[in-house]
Amino acid sequence: MELDACDDSESSPLPRPSLSIAMDTSNLLHIIDDHRGHPVFIVIPYASYAAQLGVDRNLVPDVVSRKVLADDITPVRAWREYLGHAQKVVAEHLGMSRQAHAQLENGEALRKSSIEKQATALGIAPDQIASLVRLGA
Repeated sequence: MELDACDDSESSPLPRPSLSIAMDTSNLLHIIDDHRGHPVFIVIPYASYAAQLGVDRNLVPDVVSRKVLADDITPVRAWREYLGHAQKVVAEHLGMSRQAHAQLENGEALRKSSIEKQATALGIAPDQIASLVRLGA
């Protein structure tokens, strides 16, 4: 017979006991106890989990990377379209004309400073563009 995390006996009565949830609001931890009051699981905020494991919060959605690789679209354009921004709006945010932004957006090689400016205008991390520039090269 297979034992579960809530059961410390050889046989488990049916129906399965309900779980209780206690919340520690000082650091937003959720402790889940079994029916006997013993802690079984702990739920932590994703940001805490990511920080502890070093998870990269600057991931790139599959849709964006697919546009770069399969549709041969530049990373800046792929991000702009994914985020639903008009080229004119991004250009204005950068203080340039739509035509100038179109040339920059469709250019093959972007300098680090251009990547940083584009990322700021789009509200993303520079690495989210830079990783795609390397991937699409």
